[in-house]
Amino acid sequence: MLAIAHVEITTQSASFLNNHWGQYDPTFPLLTGLDNLWPAWTVNGLRPLVTILDPQGVVVGNWTSYTESHIDDFRTAIDSLLPLEAPVLSIERMANGMLRLHWTEVEGAGSYRLLQAATPWQEGIELIQTPLFEHVLAAPAPGRGWFQVEALAP
Repeated sequence: MLAIAHVEITTQSASFLNNHWGQYDPTFPLLTGLDNLWPAWTVNGLRPLVTILDPQGVVVGNWTSYTESHIDDFRTAIDSLLPLEAPVLSIERMANGMLRLHWTEVEGAGSYRLLQAATPWQEGIELIQTPLFEHVLAAPAPGRGWFQVEALAP
C-alpha cells in the first residue's frame, strides 16, 4: 500500500496549518509533533524535504531539496514499493445470467485477489484468491457491481 503524508516540522499553530493547507484541499494527512524523528533522517546534517519510507518505516529515499532532476529518483524509489502491475479485468454476462470475470495474466504473480464493492471508492470485500485468470459468479445485487482484481506476489 502506498500512502502519502505531509510532516510539518515548523512550530506553526494547528489553525495556521489548517488555513494554509485548506486552500489546497489535500487528500492526505498532515502530521505534526514529529520533530524528534527528523534527526534520524537527516542527510549531511540537513533536514529532508522529501523522504520515502517502506511499509516497515525504513528510509528508501531521502532528499534535502527538490529539483526536476529528482523526479526519476522519486519514481524509482516509489516503484520499488508498488505492487505488481494491475491485471486488466473484463466482465461478460453469460446467457444464464451469471457473470464471467476474466483478467490478464501478470508476470510474476503467484495468485490474484478478486474484490467486490458498491463503488470504486469503497473498500472491496474479498471474494476469492486464485491462481486462475477467471471466476464465474452470480450477478451481484444492485449497487454491488464494482469489481477489482489485484495481482499478488508468490
